[in-house]
Amino acid sequence: LARQGKDSAYSLALVHDGLGNEDEVFKWLDRAYGERDFRMMRLLIEPIWDSLRANPRFEELLIHVGLEVPHAA
Repeated sequence: LARQGKDSAYSLALVHDGLGNEDEVFKWLDRAYGERDFRMMRLLIEPIWDSLRANPRFEELLIHVGLEVPHAA
């Protein structure tokens, strides 16, 4: 993608997260999933996504990606 002058969907999700645009973040993360971006596997551990963890859409995305959602004991 970089060679084509395009940013990856995952990178655009990061930008929109920094801008506080949650709807755009989820739109671009969905696209990143569609692109099979390997970084989607890091959604559980990357602190950058901490602000979204309480959002039910984030949990749905984790399930869609196939990541186990940790629950409080």
